[in-house]
Amino acid sequence: LFPEFIIAYVKPGLINEYIAMISSTVGMITVVYFVTYKPIQGMYEGFAGIIANLLTLLILTAIYKMMKRD
Repeated sequence: LFPEFIIAYVKPGLINEYIAMISSTVGMITVVYFVTYKPIQGMYEGFAGIIANLLTLLILTAIYKMMKRD
């Protein structure tokens, strides 16, 4: 939840609770996947989780803004 917390603190109202929940879940699933299967040797699983979390957050926020505009 760290990226969502920082974004909500800096820009309130930019993301909603559903986007935050989905992106956090994707980040946690990525961490579990990296711990279990180790697809990239030497990569820290927390870093992979944060990257997945941020990518999901950016994509879902862009989709939400496009849908809200119409």
